[in-house]
Amino acid sequence: MPIHGLLMGVLDAYGHVTLMCRDCNTPAEDAKTAETILKVCPQCGMPLGEWATETERNLELRRWAARIKRTARPK
Repeated sequence: MPIHGLLMGVLDAYGHVTLMCRDCNTPAEDAKTAETILKVCPQCGMPLGEWATETERNLELRRWAARIKRTARPK
């Protein structure tokens, strides 16, 4: 299951990636339903990513964060 287009990563000066909502710049939060693991925006309520398992989520987000670290400039 995918990372949605509204999820963005911001690299800080210490090399940490913060997952944020592209629409309102609010840090993403974890949420669970009976069927899925979600990243959601607590401000606007939009789903930012959804996965079947926490393992799947962690693997995809680690790869995605590593790509951001290679290409982004720290803020």
